[in-house]
Parts: sequence; structure tokens; C-alpha cells
Amino acid sequence: MLRDVAEVGIGAMPRQGAVTRGARGETVSGMVIMLKGENGMQVIQRVKSRLAEMAKSLPSGISVVPFYDQSTVIDGTIRTVRNNLLEGGALVIAVLFLFLRNVPAALIVASVIPLSMLIGFIGMRTFGISANLMSLGAIDFGLIVDGSVVMMENFVRRLQQDAQELAPRRQIRDAAHEVARPIVSGIAIIIAVYLPILSLQGLEGRMFRPMAVTVCSALLGSLILALTVVPAAASLVFRKPLPTHNERWFAGARDLYAHILNWALLNRVLVVAGAAVLVGTALVSLRAIGTEFMPRLDEGSLLIETRKLPSISLSESVAISTDIERIIQSFPEVEDVVTKIERPDLATEAMGIYQGDVYVLLKPRSQWPVKRSKEQLVEAMALKLGKFPGVTYNFTQPMAMRLDEVVSGVKADLAVKVFGEDERILNEKADEVLRVLSRVPGAADTQKEVLAGAAEWQIQLNRSELARFGLNVVDVRDVVESAVGGAG
Repeated sequence: MLRDVAEVGIGAMPRQGAVTRGARGETVSGMVIMLKGENGMQVIQRVKSRLAEMAKSLPSGISVVPFYDQSTVIDGTIRTVRNNLLEGGALVIAVLFLFLRNVPAALIVASVIPLSMLIGFIGMRTFGISANLMSLGAIDFGLIVDGSVVMMENFVRRLQQDAQELAPRRQIRDAAHEVARPIVSGIAIIIAVYLPILSLQGLEGRMFRPMAVTVCSALLGSLILALTVVPAAASLVFRKPLPTHNERWFAGARDLYAHILNWALLNRVLVVAGAAVLVGTALVSLRAIGTEFMPRLDEGSLLIETRKLPSISLSESVAISTDIERIIQSFPEVEDVVTKIERPDLATEAMGIYQGDVYVLLKPRSQWPVKRSKEQLVEAMALKLGKFPGVTYNFTQPMAMRLDEVVSGVKADLAVKVFGEDERILNEKADEVLRVLSRVPGAADTQKEVLAGAAEWQIQLNRSELARFGLNVVDVRDVVESAVGGAG
């Protein structure tokens, strides 16, 4: 009997991973996973509220301290989008005042911006799109007011030149009929450019379809406003003919344009040939322009993926991670460091104990004692960590790493997968690929994922002996599974 040689009791589950913080050893961490379709900002606010309530009932000496809060990135992104929209709107309004040379006309056109954005928000609400960098980052106020500017400029021109012929309202109506078709055609062409994006599927569709929906909704709203609200508002404001303004700078600019236009019409062949050369040069230059699936977003923190030998034990992995944290904390720009090794008990991702995600929380740029860029800081960290033997590193950002993993299944910007049956040949080919990629200009943190060398037990069953004792393969499998992974 087992009780004759040992004590049998209920123990803890085998550990699947560990968390270390601030080079002080292990700690306990928790993770909040948002349900699909939820609003990230609202979820984070509700979590913070519950944590504040829970903190009142915690034992003395125990506290919950967040180490990675996505609301910081969300707030920064929203602030960037808001500032860009406000600055862009102010610039467009200033240009309207400068070139329309009529305060009421400029105000009417400027009012199209918030009204078009309102219609854009209605479209976002209808299609279930949240306000974020992708949905609002492509809004161009110049495109939104384009139709209204053409409409209003024609009103002002007619009211100045034909002041004695027709009543102002009749002039406004005729002017609107005159430019309605060009306005509809121009905005329809712009909308048509975005329509193919709506047909994108998969990750590309999820990333870029919100942008197309928002832009198309706002442009459609601006078209409706240019054809209805702008003429109606102009007929209420302009009840008498407008005086002619003869600013010297504007007259000079118009004369210069007329001179250039006449020259271009007289030298059509030369102008078309020059345009063709410019287009060809632009197409050739595309080869020298870098391309990325997503624009780089500064998340304000770093994530360093560490890989050790697959045969390492959990205790050794924790010790090495603590030493790595100590090196990282030696940089004055670093506020805190947290390392997640392998996976939690309820596995949310597949990682081994030789893998670790190091969250490097940086101080605000104003508190950096050394004036250097984030790229220079990464280079300095890579140089210092490179002296630590037996570990490879990949520098990225928390959200960027997750996006890369979704796109390719690998936590890297670029990954090459080699498939085959012979492990030895696969390892040789992986070394060849690594040598080639290491020589590519601009390549950084090139490495291969080493899986060989991990301890492995192979159990071969003697079926005749199993049959003699009345056992089958399933019985042995259940025993081995309980011994290795614990009873479920």
C-alpha cells in the first residue's frame, strides 16, 4: 500500500509559471481579460472602481498595484486625435477667412465641420464603431469643407459681379444649380476611393473598415450640407449684393495663376511630358519608401521578450529573469519592471518556462535625465543585456507584440517558418535562414526559436503485460497524465 511508504494528501497544482517584479523576486499578479465587443475604456474604469472597493478589505501589508494600464495608451491616443482634429479645424477656418474674405461666408462654411462630424458619429454608432485612432485619424477637414467652399465661393462671386441683375436669393439659387453637379461628382469620387476598403476581410477589415465608414459618413454628410444647408444659410445671411474686395496680394496671386495657366495651355506637350516624368519618378521612388502594416504607436512602455534554453527549470528561469530586471532597472529612464514567465494556471497563451515577457514601464519623457530617443534607449539596453549569456531578446511594445502575434502567430515584426519532419534538418535550415536574415540591412534582434534540448520522457508500453494484468492503454495514459499534470 502507498500509505506504508508515504503520506498521501491534497497538494497544490504544479506551477505553470511565475511573475517577478523590480528585481526583488517573485510576486503575485492578476490579469483582466476584456470580452469581445466591449469598450476598453469603460472596462478599465469599472475594474479600477472594483479594485478600489477591494482594497478596503485586504489584509494589512497587502496592496494591489497595477503594472500595466492600457488606459494610459488610450488616453494618449484620444488626446492626440482630439488635438489633431482641433488644430486641423482651426487651420481650415483660418484659411476660409483668408481666402473667402467674408466673415459670414467663412462662418457658414466652418459650421459644416461639426455638422459633418456629427453625421460621421451617427454612422459610427450605426455600424458599432468606437472613437479611436483608426476611425478618426483619417478625418481630413479640407475634404469635408471642399464642396461647401466651392458652393460658397460661387455665391460670393455672383453676389459681387451680378449685383444689379437679379435678387440675391435668385442669384444664390442659380449659383447653387451651377456648381451642384461638379460638387457631387468630386465628393462621389473621393467616397469611391474608400469603398474598396469596406470589402476587406479578416484582420485587415477589422483594422481599416472603421476608417472607411467614418470618412464616408462624414463626406456624405458634408455633401448633403453643401447642397442644402449652405445655400439656405447663405440666402438668410446675404440679403443684398456684396461689395467687391480688391486686395493687392490676392489680385497678384490670381494674375500669377492666370499667367501660368496661359503658359501651360500654350505649351501643352511640354507640360504633359513633364507631368509624365514626375509620375514615373514617383512610381520608381516607391521602391525606396518603407512600408508597414500599421503605423508605429508610441505606447510609453517597452516589452522585451526573453528566451532561455528550453531545458531550464522554473527556479533557474526566475533567477535569470531577476538578474535581467536588475540590469534594466539600472537605466534612469525606467520606472518599474515586471516579468511574466510561462503562463498562468488558467492558460491564456502557450509559453514555456524558458520564455518571459518583460514589461518595462518608462518614466515620462520630461523626467529622463539623459536626452535620447526611445530607439537609442533600446540600443543601449540591447548592448547591456547582450553581455548576459544564454538569453536572446526581442524588443517591442505590449500592444504591438499582441498585434504581431495575431497577424503571424509569432511575436515579431517578421517571422520565417520552416516545416519538415526531421528535427536535425530543420535546425540546420533554421541556422541558414538566420544567417541570411542577419545580413539584411536594418534587421535587428534576429534569432531562431530553439526547441531542441528540452527534457523528454518517452513511455513505451508492453501490451502483453498490460493484458496479463487486465489493463488497457487508456488506464496507463490516465495514470501518466495525473502524475505529470496533476489530477483534474
